[in-house]
Amino acid sequence: MLKVSRDDFLERKWLYKPGEHCTFIGKTGSGKTTLAMTLMGDVIKPEMPGIVLVMKPEDETPTKWGKRLDLARVAEWPPPVQQRHKHSPQKKRGWLVWPKVGNINTDRTTLRRVFHQVFAECYAKTRMAKPRCLFADEVVAIASPKFLGLEDDLNLIWMQGRAMGLGLWAACQRPFNAPLNAYEQAVHIFIWKSTDKRNRQRFGEIGGIDADLIEAIVQQLDEYDCLYIRRTDYTFCVIGG
Repeated sequence: MLKVSRDDFLERKWLYKPGEHCTFIGKTGSGKTTLAMTLMGDVIKPEMPGIVLVMKPEDETPTKWGKRLDLARVAEWPPPVQQRHKHSPQKKRGWLVWPKVGNINTDRTTLRRVFHQVFAECYAKTRMAKPRCLFADEVVAIASPKFLGLEDDLNLIWMQGRAMGLGLWAACQRPFNAPLNAYEQAVHIFIWKSTDKRNRQRFGEIGGIDADLIEAIVQQLDEYDCLYIRRTDYTFCVIGG
């Protein structure tokens, strides 16, 4: 199996078209968010802005990448009019949507309301030929009826977004409880090492690919390496950590 560095991957292997979905699967600390933000930084621009959803009250990673990618931080969606003028598309490459949370009694309601508004507005905007990249970390929690219950929103974007130019970049820790469309609809899939057999067996739902082959590769990955699959032409490689 070909192994490339992250820099070589960006230069030689990474080919992204508006509307293509990406799925990143790896445990906390594996580097999946860092890789996703690096790749997003290569494709977003004022004409195709990135929108990153943040769930935690405090998180150093999106703070760092928001500054690096020149994303405007907002707590509500759509942003207030004055913030839209302050952070015009000509000045910013996208948005860091970070609702004000920290209250156990209201956080789920707040997150559900704001994220649903993001999904609905993005769906409407891309129908007007305005492509976007939407990054949803912890997609299992966003989809789960026990937490935010927004799986219908996600599925609609997974099913319709590619033709509209709305790419959903989804990340999760455990593949066995991720929505099925995270596998079926993604063009670009990134998988980190897993020792849990339930996780590895779920890879069999990536259509057109030998599940035993994927399981064998993933089981032997080094800690921060990941397997990359591009489903349009079934390109495979291992990206070094």
